[in-house]
Amino acid sequence: MLLINNDLIWVCIPKNASYSIHLALNNSNLDIQYSCKYNNKNHYKGFINYPNKKYSHLHIQKNDLIKEWGNKETICITRNFADRFISAIQFIWKKIEQNGYTTIIPIYEIDNEFIYKLFTPNIIFDIHNDFTINKNKHFKFFQSIIKEKITIKNSFVKPHSLICQNYYKNSSKCNYEFDINELDKFINENNHFLA
Repeated sequence: MLLINNDLIWVCIPKNASYSIHLALNNSNLDIQYSCKYNNKNHYKGFINYPNKKYSHLHIQKNDLIKEWGNKETICITRNFADRFISAIQFIWKKIEQNGYTTIIPIYEIDNEFIYKLFTPNIIFDIHNDFTINKNKHFKFFQSIIKEKITIKNSFVKPHSLICQNYYKNSSKCNYEFDINELDKFINENNHFLA
């Protein structure tokens, strides 16, 4: 979603330290260009404060970024799929609670049985086909985990954090990939990118 020094595309994958890296890049002295997808009424370049949102942070597929900026090298952070999934579930549950709603089950009671009941093959298929586009499916999914009645207008949580990493990488490796547990290598080996 960012082009660094006009030669390196950062592929921003949800729940892989993406916000922290975005913030670090934003606060650096590097030449940062934002994807043209920021130029609409919902997303603004950089981090800004506006009602009910503290930042604008997008997750854009690698191929879309390459189409925009050309065949430049790419960099991303990856993560163990199970750890990332747990992080995504925690993120969604916290967002629901922050918006004043109650989940059908507290986060500490979630177990394998609940996960298998909630994430049916159809739901997984819909999530991976970006059901934020299909507002009805998106709404039904979140209504299934929120006790109170909600409307399509206030189905506020985006499920992009649940989509697999390969979706954002278009099922191909980035030129530079670092595990989230190796962020020190990301910084040390690429200090000229983040310094």
